[in-house]
Amino acid sequence: MGTNNLDTLHFELMIVFSSHLKTLPAEILEHQYSPESFGSWWCKFRKSGKLYRIVYDARDGFIYLENDANNSHISGKADWKEVGHLKTAKLYDNEDIFSGIKSLTFEYLK
Repeated sequence: MGTNNLDTLHFELMIVFSSHLKTLPAEILEHQYSPESFGSWWCKFRKSGKLYRIVYDARDGFIYLENDANNSHISGKADWKEVGHLKTAKLYDNEDIFSGIKSLTFEYLK
């Protein structure tokens, strides 16, 4: 799959993901996307005063939910600890990725 297609898929997913975060409610603080790393990305957000991060490992198809044990607002000071993870059934499938994100956030953040 070409980089342009991955870019488009990624940003389409981010629109849906950001809408989902509003329902928790949560606020997006930082985001990083790396087309050079198979389209992997992470997004840091705050919910109820606590910092979390969703990480998508596009190479292996894993989605991780992490929290910052230090609850630091300084990126270099974060101490990310895994809260939960799952493997997507299909790589680069936005519906499957978003389904995994919803499962993780509803299970651990509600």
